[in-house]
Amino acid sequence: MSLDNFYRLRNNFLVVGLTGRTGGGCNDICEFLSAGENPFLKTDFIIPNNLHINEIQKFTICKNILTDQSNAWHTFSIIRYRDILLLFFLSQLYENTDKDLSASRN
Repeated sequence: MSLDNFYRLRNNFLVVGLTGRTGGGCNDICEFLSAGENPFLKTDFIIPNNLHINEIQKFTICKNILTDQSNAWHTFSIIRYRDILLLFFLSQLYENTDKDLSASRN
């Protein structure tokens, strides 16, 4: 595949990886991005003031991008790492049990 074709594919999806410490706000951002309507356009929306200055800056950047008129809102789907791990383990279990997951084995 040529690079032109590869770069053309990125117009159809966006992957955002959120990582951080527990209580760092990743779950809050996931809730915002998975909302049916753009939560940043709500008139009562305010950036939480209990965040560190770095998080406020990141929040502001996200808000500016997501409220720009040239960007149409699309609800994001959340893929959690634990779901991927579960699918991986189930796949490995399936392969390692001769593709037979029934409870009764001879």
